[in-house]
Amino acid sequence: MSPKHFRQLLCLGLLPLACGPGPLPPENPKTQPDTPAPVISVQVDPARHAPSASVATPSAPETPKTIVIKDVGLETPESVLYLPDSDVYLVSNINGGPTVVDNNGFISRVGSDGSVQNLKFIAGGQASVELDAPKGMAVVGDTLFVADIAQVRRFDVTTGAAKGSLRFPKATFLNDIAADATGSLYVTDSGLKAGPSGLLPTGTDAIYKINGEKVTVFAKGTTLAGPNGIRTEGDTVLVVTNGKNLLTRFDAKGKVVATAELPAGTLDGLVVLPGSRYLVSSWASKSVYVGSFSGGFTVAASDLPSPADFDWNPKQHVLAVPGFLASDLQLVPFTLPEVPVAAAPTGVQPAADAVQKPGAAVLKPAAQPAPAASATAPSAAAAPASKTPSP
Repeated sequence: MSPKHFRQLLCLGLLPLACGPGPLPPENPKTQPDTPAPVISVQVDPARHAPSASVATPSAPETPKTIVIKDVGLETPESVLYLPDSDVYLVSNINGGPTVVDNNGFISRVGSDGSVQNLKFIAGGQASVELDAPKGMAVVGDTLFVADIAQVRRFDVTTGAAKGSLRFPKATFLNDIAADATGSLYVTDSGLKAGPSGLLPTGTDAIYKINGEKVTVFAKGTTLAGPNGIRTEGDTVLVVTNGKNLLTRFDAKGKVVATAELPAGTLDGLVVLPGSRYLVSSWASKSVYVGSFSGGFTVAASDLPSPADFDWNPKQHVLAVPGFLASDLQLVPFTLPEVPVAAAPTGVQPAADAVQKPGAAVLKPAAQPAPAASATAPSAAAAPASKTPSP
């Protein structure tokens, strides 16, 4: 083998000898540490590392949907009252004109799932019950109080049995009612009567206070602008109006101490929330607003034609809104926004119980079972409604 061929075999690695210039490495161990290897950034192609089809991946939670309860027998529903202890809604049905004395009004029991438990739980003309055009409702103890044109009716909240009534000779349109922590009641007279093409003012606008069998005037006058939804908060009274887009706070003596202007008018329902926040329904904007005296109001729920006296279900985070003209009830998902709110005025405490009344694609529920013609009614042995004249 020539020297030339020998060198070629060395460089091709066919001979067990190093190729290249320089001396061979020493046989003694190294005395200096190795230089760290450089860090190499590795990027993964997601398309190449997608999980196998057999690997379960969590799915996004389904957005709650509005439930529309319709074509189940509701007739001109005006007010909803949520009862947390029994987890049901009471729905007052005018069933005709809001000023007509016809004794065919009724109150329905509807489950929180939207099922009609008893369409005519309390019904005018049945079991000694008198009920013409029921509107706002409130509960004190075991008694349900219902505003009805010129009377406040009383019923057993569990059985529906009649327990008498209070008459208001000077009232023309008793509309909503609320209770305070002492059991006193406040009821609004919106001052309306039936006219040729709708409701007309009568000038009887007032807020009455009820203590047992005693009725007194809390506030009165056309400056109240058609008082409608009413609630209590601490020792103050809150009212929204038909004639103006105002939420007004009264002190314990009936003096106006604060007002808040809402984005739209023809206000109806009112709910007091923890932290001195409020929900208000507006026919003009077909919506429910949420806000406070200091922070203004924004839309909480929209696309609600004729939203009357609604209520808030804090267990399920649902607004229960009666459709006055559509004769339906909408259960609208709504979670209170966690935003800072101003401290409550002195003497004002957040409402402790929703019973004092505090967008989703529309989902029509599976056909509800039609109420039986012999729906349970209060016992005929119930005490007849008495009419106690007020002072």
